[in-house]
Amino acid sequence: MIKLELENLLSMYSKRYFKSIIYTLLTVLFAGINLQMIAQTNAANSQNVEEIVSPVKNALIKSNDTSDVIIKIRNQGPNFILASDVMEINLSIDLESTGTIFSVDTSIIVGKLLLKDDFVNFKILNDYQFTQDDNYQICASVGGTRAYPINENKFNSACTPFSVGIREVNVEVKDVYFSNGKLFFNLKNIPNANMEIYDMTGKLLLEKGIKASDQFINFDASSKGFYFIKVYNRRLSTTAVAKFAVN
Repeated sequence: MIKLELENLLSMYSKRYFKSIIYTLLTVLFAGINLQMIAQTNAANSQNVEEIVSPVKNALIKSNDTSDVIIKIRNQGPNFILASDVMEINLSIDLESTGTIFSVDTSIIVGKLLLKDDFVNFKILNDYQFTQDDNYQICASVGGTRAYPINENKFNSACTPFSVGIREVNVEVKDVYFSNGKLFFNLKNIPNANMEIYDMTGKLLLEKGIKASDQFINFDASSKGFYFIKVYNRRLSTTAVAKFAVN
């Protein structure tokens, strides 16, 4: 009987001792993490926005359509970033015609452990509606984190261009001929644009802005032979090329 009580007493103290050891180990572990976070208050790390995941580059989005805005950030080290850490992110949306129409600075919890070279995707905007027909550009940059306030990466941003409500068009420059110091042409499916004329060696001879209604420009051909005409509109990313002869 006495032996049984002694065994029960020993078992009880063994469990308490085991629990005490586990508690001590956990206390040391979390204290170590907290001390690490404190020690890193003035620390530096390197992270960058590797790409804009959504919308995709050079996308053609319909008028008033919506899209999530998602960015990809990579930890370039040398330190790991805890899941509980917080990143400082800036995002802007720009129109070609008017400039910046939206800008936000936000703080986001990382959400997972990032070792060196690991990456994480963040959804910055949910179902953002693109209400204006234009060429867009979304840019994002990442600063420091709570644990690493200094981001040593000087190339910490990324941008992506895309279009809203601008359809792809097949442009043409037709009926091109030279006569008496004038170059005649007929433009199709292209608004105001730029025109360039090259000789057969690829030398640029003339660069001029033209309107959709223009039917000729003055051109002083230096010699007989073949020439190339290039008409393009950067906003629509459209180009047409033709060849003509000077006799």
